[in-house]
Amino acid sequence: MIGDNTRVRPLDGIRGVAILLVVLAHVSALVQWRPLQAASNGLGDLGVFTFFALSGYLITSLLISEERSEGTVNLKRFYLKRTFRILPPAYLYIAFILLCSFVLAIELTPVSVWASAGYFSNYYRWDKIAHSLRHLWSLSVEEQFYFLWPFIFVFFPRRRIWLLFLVIVLSPLWRLLIFEHPQWGLVETIDRRFDALSDTLAAGCLIAFIPQLAKSDARWNWVLNVPTGLLFIGTAGIALSNHPHIFYGAARTVVSLCLAGLIFRSVQGFPRPLAAVLSSKPLTWLGRISYSLYLWQQFFLTDESYRVTGNPVLALGLCLLAGAASYYFVERTANRLRNRVLARFPHKLSAPGIGAAG
Repeated sequence: MIGDNTRVRPLDGIRGVAILLVVLAHVSALVQWRPLQAASNGLGDLGVFTFFALSGYLITSLLISEERSEGTVNLKRFYLKRTFRILPPAYLYIAFILLCSFVLAIELTPVSVWASAGYFSNYYRWDKIAHSLRHLWSLSVEEQFYFLWPFIFVFFPRRRIWLLFLVIVLSPLWRLLIFEHPQWGLVETIDRRFDALSDTLAAGCLIAFIPQLAKSDARWNWVLNVPTGLLFIGTAGIALSNHPHIFYGAARTVVSLCLAGLIFRSVQGFPRPLAAVLSSKPLTWLGRISYSLYLWQQFFLTDESYRVTGNPVLALGLCLLAGAASYYFVERTANRLRNRVLARFPHKLSAPGIGAAG
């Protein structure tokens, strides 16, 4: 089980792969690189889905671990940790874009700022959100997940797993309904709505329960033995994105389950060559700075910025520099401050029935 301060190198490696997919998708679209341009949306989606599945797995693992060790989960501490983890880098980026809107005349609407800062931009059409803030839709999905899932975990302990199964089954049906009924006005946000993406997060959550389920019921052991190659093949379902009925139906859910399986397998142990790659220093470093890098790549890999730099290598270098600076000077500083604040509120002094995951 993953503890609160534990880092699993292969998981950092998977984060590194995910952010590389997002960056590669944006670069190929920016420079119109034909070999990958047609697949750029699929690559970016796969990277974001990987982040979602990782969030589901890691948050659930931390909640299970705390409940097992403390007998309860402290929601106050959980949300305090999420606040220090998520908000400082994101709000710094939004403030930077606000400044640029005055200095560089970047187009920015009030709804773009409020929806992004309030973490509900995923329910707005693309044309309502400024390009430099559009990528924050995925953070909105994650924040909505952080708000909802811990409450379910704490207050519905006997229904957790069945609710996850229900979400995984109903999400593709809901997506198909949205797609088939454009008059509802929901299809424009089908790729970003929390209610249409929740099966990816639920798959990550569910896989965190597998060791516990396998101990109590041997019928779950088959999950532990699914071939790694089959899981990789399953993720190729992202290529079916050009067939909306297949993609919004079964394919996206299959991809989500396979991604969750790969995340679980990375913790259990991949075959040595693959484990060595995912544990390599460059990839795990990219994984560690992936949140900040994801925030800043949008600014440097847009048409506006590219017209200034005029060079994809320079744009990538600036993107990497900004992401690393945000990680070392903002994320790590916020984490140190978080630890000082949490030290004043030990678990046993917290309200009953509410404790830390983080």
